Amino acid sequence: MVRRVPKEYTGIIIASLVFVLLIGLVEIGELDRSGPAGRAASDTVDSATVETTVDTQAQPDCTQVESGFAAKLEESRSCIVDADCSLANFGCPFECVTSVSKPLLDDLQREEGLFQQACQRCMSSCPAMLDKWRAACVRQRCIVLDRSIEELQEETLRLIDESS
Repeated sequence: MVRRVPKEYTGIIIASLVFVLLIGLVEIGELDRSGPAGRAASDTVDSATVETTVDTQAQPDCTQVESGFAAKLEESRSCIVDADCSLANFGCPFECVTSVSKPLLDDLQREEGLFQQACQRCMSSCPAMLDKWRAACVRQRCIVLDRSIEELQEETLRLIDESS
């Protein structure tokens, strides 16, 4: 599993590496001077000072980001026909199986991934496969339909036809 370092931490990491490198170089220089020729030259120790300005961004307010994304998710459900809708699987704390407008799906998934990376509020136990459900447009709104209900409806209609 590859984990990416958030952009706001890269400056801190680089500054830390530079600091460690400078300290290492100072210590190597001291080792060189502590040899026979170095001891006669000087018994003083040079100090190294590193001044680095690091821009750190404040951590996002996860509650605010979560509510903003939930509102955007709610707004992304408009449709005209079933083909306008697509199933999506968002992690916790959002709906595991939801239906959204197809053109907005990629942006929503990207934004949800950034939210999970920054806030990771809970572990999701959402289903991996979405084949049990289907996306539909009902009253100009994308919804999720359970396919097992369709099978029950078809069986009920068949039984009604047989009894007539």
